[in-house]
Amino acid sequence: MIQMDRTTNQYRKDIQGLRGVSVLMVFLYHFNIGFDNGYLGVDVFFVISGYVITKSLINTPKNFDGLISFYIRRVKRLLPSLLIVLIFTTALATLFIPPKYLYEIMEIGQYSIFGLSNWILISNSIDYFALTGSENIYTHTWSLAVEDQFYFLIAPILIFIVNKNIKNFFLISIFVLSIFFYFFEKNELINFYGTHTRIWEILAGCLIAINEKKLNYLKNNYFFFLGLILFISSLLIDAFGSLLIVAATSFLILISPKKKSLYSRFLENKYIVFTGTISYSLYLWHFPLIAIYEWNLGFYFIYDYVFIFLLSFLIASLNYKYIERPLRYLNWSIKIKKIKINYEYSFILIFIPITIITLMMVRYSPSTAIKLNGGDSYQIAALGKVEAKSDWLDENGEFIGKNCHWSKNSEDKNIFFNKCLKIDKSKKNIYLVGDSHATMLYFSFNEITKRYKNIYNEINYIHNNGIPKILNEGVIPSEIDFILKNITENDILMITFFRGKMYDKIKILKLKEDPFKFDNVNNRFANAKLVLAKISKILESKKSKLILIDDGPILGQRKRAESCLAALKIRSKDVCAVNKEQSLHDRKPMTQVFKEVSANYENVYYIDYHNLVCLNKCSVIRNNKLNMIDFNHISRSTSIELSDFFYKKLIEIQND
Repeated sequence: MIQMDRTTNQYRKDIQGLRGVSVLMVFLYHFNIGFDNGYLGVDVFFVISGYVITKSLINTPKNFDGLISFYIRRVKRLLPSLLIVLIFTTALATLFIPPKYLYEIMEIGQYSIFGLSNWILISNSIDYFALTGSENIYTHTWSLAVEDQFYFLIAPILIFIVNKNIKNFFLISIFVLSIFFYFFEKNELINFYGTHTRIWEILAGCLIAINEKKLNYLKNNYFFFLGLILFISSLLIDAFGSLLIVAATSFLILISPKKKSLYSRFLENKYIVFTGTISYSLYLWHFPLIAIYEWNLGFYFIYDYVFIFLLSFLIASLNYKYIERPLRYLNWSIKIKKIKINYEYSFILIFIPITIITLMMVRYSPSTAIKLNGGDSYQIAALGKVEAKSDWLDENGEFIGKNCHWSKNSEDKNIFFNKCLKIDKSKKNIYLVGDSHATMLYFSFNEITKRYKNIYNEINYIHNNGIPKILNEGVIPSEIDFILKNITENDILMITFFRGKMYDKIKILKLKEDPFKFDNVNNRFANAKLVLAKISKILESKKSKLILIDDGPILGQRKRAESCLAALKIRSKDVCAVNKEQSLHDRKPMTQVFKEVSANYENVYYIDYHNLVCLNKCSVIRNNKLNMIDFNHISRSTSIELSDFFYKKLIEIQND
């Protein structure tokens, strides 16, 4: 549908074109081809949505019936296509995604029906920019959830408050509060997915729609070009991307382009307008198709991208023509022999239960009971049977070892630390702290402490996600502070983490790219150096030692082992493998800070196991065994194999 400015009774093809540009931005971002800021297309959606919806409410009756009518229009606009996508993509997922991963995928799908998927993504720690986000076929529904919650809560203000000054007061107050949350929320998942950290973007569009006449003085070429400059800048600069693109979109909506201008001819081009017209259907369909294709074949050649691009447009066009548009505009009520059948309610009463039952059947079937990596072997055409205890979890989906992942516990931190940190003063105590990259080395050090239990106490291991506090805030996280207070003479504290924490977003850098040029890398480098120096001094006073373990390898593709192995089987090529030099390149900031600190303090030691895991190349397979379980985590069997190496290093350090 072409957007129409009801106050002037003129069609706004440029807004529909802007919507088309934004969905293409998101599409290209999800292709993972280097268009790193393309995800900001969602921010453009939010501003446009706020503007268009608020305009549509101008002629809505200012009473309860008007509110209910608005909610019904939103349901008719959004729900039918969403349910169709959920049903069909669930069927595809059961065929083409390993069953053990379906539990969490179906959970996100279920909550998306009720507009709550953003909070479940936060609860399940699914990072939009990480592998967990790109492989879940319903991650993209977070933005729909934010809009659903916004209009459910804000629509009464837009409809019932007639006085424009009072309405502005409420909306501006919420806008300021939301933008405050956006800038000061430290939890990255909440900052990205949270409704309260995002609604300022939708409110920007609402406020423009309400105050458009007052803002006429801004309608000149200077502000128009400012909008264009801000829009382009947001795609090139990592810092303040959302702020820049929201301001840009606001200016471009407010200032209609002059007819026959280059900008107007571009946005009002029939192909761009058509893309904007089917943008909702395209947004719904493109991401599941990309994710499912990535799970199986992957994107390695130009025809992979072309195929999914055209397929997404074809399905979205059909969805718009036969589902979205008819069910949005048709009267859902008919009469047959004095009996009125209301399709609005029958659709909801029939299709929502069908969709939920479908998702739950897949989610809770026996084959999907284990949430993560199950199974010990894979059949590869070119290599025969690859045997490895690759999993970190047992057959019941439980972590093999002490469950010392703080984010999975709700108990008091001190109780948790006391449970996971067992101190034995008669033996040497080893403390392993960090993120999931410490977790993957747990198996190695657990093997050492079991094998030499007369020397070492059981491995003390904590995964508390405290590394961002070191890198972003320059403070000692709570788990390390607890250890420093309790550590005894000759004990060893080991710290390691994922190299990607040094960057704002996960990077796979080209060899010619300087890792230190990216935003905040130098700040994190300085913070890490400062905090590690503090830790080393405290340990020195207690006659204890610090070991900094550099990060392990990464693959050339952000994939799980299953996807790499499937591509290997089908394409007869190890498409996930990467040269050793490439794997080492983007960890340079982490390597440098670890080496500098170890060189400056006598009680600090540096260990690097990378080249033991990577031979000439870093691959999912090594010596005909599973080497890595995904893009950046080694398998349990590989970790156990490293135990001899780490034991020799421990002996050298203790004798130093």
